[in-house]
Amino acid sequence: MKISSKEKLKLLVRRCYSKIVGNNCSCCGSPKKLTDMSYKETIERGHLKSNLSCGNTLFFAKLKKGETVLDLGCGMGLDCLLASDKVGLKGNVIGIDSTPRMIKEAKKRLVNDKYNNVSFRKGEIENLYLEDDSIDVAISNCVINLSLSKKKILSEIFRVLKPKGRFVISDIMLLRDIPGYIKKLSDTYLGCISGAMLKDDFIQLAISTGFKGVKIVDEKPHFVDLLKNNPIARSIIKENIKRINMPLTKLKELGNSIVSVTLVGNKI
Repeated sequence: MKISSKEKLKLLVRRCYSKIVGNNCSCCGSPKKLTDMSYKETIERGHLKSNLSCGNTLFFAKLKKGETVLDLGCGMGLDCLLASDKVGLKGNVIGIDSTPRMIKEAKKRLVNDKYNNVSFRKGEIENLYLEDDSIDVAISNCVINLSLSKKKILSEIFRVLKPKGRFVISDIMLLRDIPGYIKKLSDTYLGCISGAMLKDDFIQLAISTGFKGVKIVDEKPHFVDLLKNNPIARSIIKENIKRINMPLTKLKELGNSIVSVTLVGNKI
């Protein structure tokens, strides 16, 4: 049976992110230099080092006691554990990830009664096996770009959110389109770049899905941060630039086109 390009991409992503487990890496393939505690401190202070993820979803989520939180692409579950503290014992946190090894590692963190309100499930964020109107807050950090079905994901988020529920999405977006030969590189896809949408198009997609109050709450350069702070990404980028013989002027143009964006929106 012939495998579709969408299924090939899913397999590629799962294979890559399985390798991250145990290598002390973040979802973007960068070294996680921060400990769990220092990561928590950056959440409380409202900023996050660029070598850890695309943005600070938990800070902008403003979680409240008793809320039910959904983490789309939860990875090894650190954000879920931090969210657990915020929502308290009467709250609920659900982490979903398509990579079995990620879910296995996440479950290992549930070592005591402190996290009785957290559960991890293997699944695809394009098809959430959750009831309609069951989630207060949906968060996603540098994951949606890894899917070819972004509209489906937003529709699923809208479906499972309760009325007056909200989303916080941090991801890589583009200020202008990037060359086709860059998009074809698997390394740039797994680095959340070639799968990125134009920022304005993503906002319009969210609005057309039915969300209200969609707005940007944080935006910062992404490509420059990778080159400065992420040795793995820097090595990959240099190898790709050499392979495709990209002129310096084109590289600068590409770098100025890529940003990390955090968006919020509501289901009315």
